[in-house]
Amino acid sequence: MEFEGIGALNPGNGNNIRVQATKTVLEGNSIITFGAFLTGHTAEDNGNIGGFVKIASDMWTVALQATTGMRSFKATSLSFEKNIFMNKSFIVDAYGMFSNSVVDPFLDLQTYHAGLTCTHIFGHGITVNGFHVPTTRLSGIGAVAKVNLWPTEETQLYFTAKLSRSFPAESASTTTFGYGISLGLNF
Repeated sequence: MEFEGIGALNPGNGNNIRVQATKTVLEGNSIITFGAFLTGHTAEDNGNIGGFVKIASDMWTVALQATTGMRSFKATSLSFEKNIFMNKSFIVDAYGMFSNSVVDPFLDLQTYHAGLTCTHIFGHGITVNGFHVPTTRLSGIGAVAKVNLWPTEETQLYFTAKLSRSFPAESASTTTFGYGISLGLNF
């Protein structure tokens, strides 16, 4: 059983926290992870609760997540990840994700994501990605870097920084920077 607490500071955009519990089991050549989470966001004065299942083999991963909000927010996402390079020190994965979010009864958004992730054996990593929301004609790009400050089997302490740029169709583009800390405990 693993427990994880994740906090993020997003200057000018509120702060958020996520607490999750996961259980991983080995089934044949696949690893199956079940999880539940609770999130909160200071700027929106609300939170979300959800669950996920993730099935991984040596070369691919499939994940399904469902989230419901304490108000009218609901979301589901389906993602696929494929290993494209691996050696003794690094793993490079390509991923794609489709998500459907109902923000309120009148706003239903479908979002498409794609990206590359490079992870070092000690847990350090970088991700570059892009997304598109056809309904609102919004696109964006981003990068995330993480450093594992406490690389042990029982405990992980990550510092993460994120930079993204959004390109709305009918207004000026915006840049967002955020950073956070994540503590994970394995039992």
